[in-house]
Amino acid sequence: MPRLRLPLLAAAAALALLSGCARATSGPTTLVCPGAAVLATAAHLARFRAGAAEDVRDLALTARLHPPTGSCTPAGHGLMRVKASISLTAALGPGATSRAATIAYFVAVTRGNTILSKSVVALPLTFPPGVDRLAVTGRPLVFEVPLPASGSAAAYQVLAGFQLTPAELAYNRAHPAP
Repeated sequence: MPRLRLPLLAAAAALALLSGCARATSGPTTLVCPGAAVLATAAHLARFRAGAAEDVRDLALTARLHPPTGSCTPAGHGLMRVKASISLTAALGPGATSRAATIAYFVAVTRGNTILSKSVVALPLTFPPGVDRLAVTGRPLVFEVPLPASGSAAAYQVLAGFQLTPAELAYNRAHPAP
């Protein structure tokens, strides 16, 4: 008799698992957030003293963006709300003539090669006396994008980078960051 109970228990357990699967598929869809990345050519900033050559002695400011962090939630009416925050580190260089600077970065939501939404943030930095390095987190940015019926936003991507001048972009392309 004990041997008969084991197969019955196994069958009952399998039936319970299968019925759980049916409930899971008819329940709410899990929301999949977009991937996030920093564009390689816009991940760092090297700003030189005005009118100076691109020499390390004339480097006024350097900065590096870290990958965006955030979350996504359904926003109703077929939309998804994407919230993204950026953190960066900045350092004064030997060519700095001021302890204050403003740098600009962008955060964009894309689908393929199409920019669906983009925000540019001007971030003022002030280095206190005796401090040459800062770690800063920008205010969260919120975007609303169409939510696919599947609930998966895998086709979307959150991209960030410094909003570079043409000269800064040319410098980054000629001197890729490690």
